[in-house]
Amino acid sequence: MLATLRFTTRPAARSFTLALSFPTPSRPFAMSASQQHQNPWTEQPKSLDDLKTYLVIVSDVVESKRVEVRAQHLEEARSAFANGWFIEAGATFADDSRTKMTGSYLLMRGESPKEIKARLSKDIYSEGGVWDVTNAQITPVFRAKH
Repeated sequence: MLATLRFTTRPAARSFTLALSFPTPSRPFAMSASQQHQNPWTEQPKSLDDLKTYLVIVSDVVESKRVEVRAQHLEEARSAFANGWFIEAGATFADDSRTKMTGSYLLMRGESPKEIKARLSKDIYSEGGVWDVTNAQITPVFRAKH
């Protein structure tokens, strides 16, 4: 939606026109290429059989903005599960009362810890000020077949 406001100043009677753009669901605010967030999980892995499995523990940053980007994160996580990157994921808590989230755990597939960290750093939880990916614990694991 585009709104145009016209201002007139006195006594010189000069007028100024200011055009403002407001986001709509079909047209969000325009952003530069460097500011645009792209879902890192939409890409299909080459072959799930060739990927290794990792347990990732990633803490939230202090004063995390989890609530602000949670809906977008959950939408993107659907892609991660659908494409096979995530096997399981959830929140971590400070204690058994489960009242204070401290971060997230992920059981996920990737080529290497470096690739996992690079992909996690592009997640909206990283770009949106939730995860401290720099200090994420990435441990190779083996999933037992049931």
